[in-house]
Amino acid sequence: MVSPIGPEGSPEREKADTTLKYLIKKALSPDFEVLRADDDTNPGAITPRIVQSILEADLVIADITGANANVFYELAIAHGYRKPTVHIQESSERPPFDIKDMRILPYDTTNPERLEKAQESLKAFVASALKNPEAIETPLRTAHQFEAARASGDVVAQTNVQIMEALDDLRAAVRSLMSRPTGGGGFRYPLTSLSASGDLPDDFDRAEYIRNLETRAKELTREVNTPGLVKLASPGAHLAARQELDEVRQKLREVYPSSAYL
Repeated sequence: MVSPIGPEGSPEREKADTTLKYLIKKALSPDFEVLRADDDTNPGAITPRIVQSILEADLVIADITGANANVFYELAIAHGYRKPTVHIQESSERPPFDIKDMRILPYDTTNPERLEKAQESLKAFVASALKNPEAIETPLRTAHQFEAARASGDVVAQTNVQIMEALDDLRAAVRSLMSRPTGGGGFRYPLTSLSASGDLPDDFDRAEYIRNLETRAKELTREVNTPGLVKLASPGAHLAARQELDEVRQKLREVYPSSAYL
């Protein structure tokens, strides 16, 4: 079980314990022995033991609730080693943009009826993950396929890789054009010019403004994490993109603090 844990007695620990006891163990016991990092009594270094436990696990349940950094670190290890993995998240939250296309099981431990449904759904998710782990979509799955194609010597496969990468760059370029004000249409106001507490135009559409901010945040995140893009060939351009991303995120905090792009 990969999960946010929190200090003993904290609200985060209470939520994690409730999820573990009433969702995970109820759904998986006695077929699985369910272990979480704090169950390990080994006195050695923590991180190597966690990595080892992921590599030895028959199944990984990852609770991404709260966007905990440690959880995503461990989740990346599970994805990298192609472990059968099921992703869960509190139903009140939205998944981060970079894994939002994966199947994520929502749950609500405060509602008994929904909790029972989540238990049944979890059993089905687990059965599917164990039956065909290669079919689980993760951000690293395509990367593995691309590397295999590059190493294969297959000209057709390598050409397909180049086409897919070119299409990905084209989509990014189109999103970039769409996310900036233009003289012939586009956004009715610059993304970073408005504040929830400032003067707003009469035609201000809050939902549209939030969508525009999130679109730009996603685009900029990809740019700053992909220095090889042509428009970020110089250190100055890369720095400018990071500064703009900070500005866009600040505006999101002002108008939509629960955004998955923060």
